Amino acid sequence: KFRVGFRHLSFSSIPAAAVRSWRVFNMFEFIKAVYRLLVGTTKYAYLQRTKKVGHLSDRPTVTLSEGKVCGISVNLPNGKQYHSFQGIPYARAPVGKLRFAPPVPVEKFDLEVVDCARECEPCTQVDLYFRWRIIGEEGPLCLNVYTPTLPSDQNTNPQFPVMVYIHGGGFESGSGSTFLHDPIHLLQEDVIVVLMNYRLGPLGFLSFPEMGIAGNAGLKDQLLALKWVKRNIAQFGGDPNNVTLFGQSAGSWSVYLHYLSLNSRQYFNRAICQSGVVCT
Repeated sequence: KFRVGFRHLSFSSIPAAAVRSWRVFNMFEFIKAVYRLLVGTTKYAYLQRTKKVGHLSDRPTVTLSEGKVCGISVNLPNGKQYHSFQGIPYARAPVGKLRFAPPVPVEKFDLEVVDCARECEPCTQVDLYFRWRIIGEEGPLCLNVYTPTLPSDQNTNPQFPVMVYIHGGGFESGSGSTFLHDPIHLLQEDVIVVLMNYRLGPLGFLSFPEMGIAGNAGLKDQLLALKWVKRNIAQFGGDPNNVTLFGQSAGSWSVYLHYLSLNSRQYFNRAICQSGVVCT
C-alpha cells in the first residue's frame, strides 16, 4: 500500500519471496561491484609500476630453447627491482585440429625476439562477473615469469627456488593474470614465480571418446607448462630441481592430481594445496 509521502511508503503488499529475491539479486550486484573495484584498483596499480617499457634493446632479454624473449624491469613497493616476462607462449594455439587435443609445444618462435612486456589474453571462458559475456581467445597458451635477478645481471649465477602457481575458477574461469595474482610479496623473498594459463570449460575438459576427444586437455596444458619450466627456468636464474607447485581452489585440485600422477611428479619437488584436494 502506498500513502502520500515517501516517509509512509509501505511494501507490505509485496510477496515475501519477491523481497528475498530482490535482496539476493542486490547482494550479487554488490559483490560484482566490489570485485570490479578491486580488479580495477589492482590493474591501475600494476600499470603504474609497468608503464615505462622502453625499447627492446634496453630491456632484459633471455635466450630460451625456442628463441629470445624480452621482458621489462619493475620496482617493488620496497624499492627492490625484479624482471617481468609476460605472455611467453609455451604451446601452439589450440585451434582447428588442435582443438580438444593435447597441447603441442612451441618449438621455435616466429619472431627473432618475442616482446613479453604485456600479458596475453586469457583462455576462452564465460566471464561470470561481467554480465556473463564470452571473453578471452583461443590463442597460444602462455605463461608469465617473474625473477629477482637474471644470470646476465653482473655475471651472476643465481639458483633461486621456483614457485609455479595454478589459478582457480572451477576449471571454467580465471587466468594466470598478474591483476588477480600479483606476485610482488613472494618476489620480496628472492624466489621466481611462474603463472600459467590453461584451457577451461568444454575447451579444456570435454571428454568424448567416441569422437576422439580424450578429455582433460586443461590438465595436459598444465603438465606441458611444468615441462617448459623444467627446461627453461635456469635461464631466468631459477633452480629446476627446486620447484614448488601450488594452487588455489580448482588450481589446488590440479596440484593434487599432478602430485598423484607419475607423469607429473618428476617436474616439481613439493606441492601446496590451498582450498581443495581430490577425495575418493
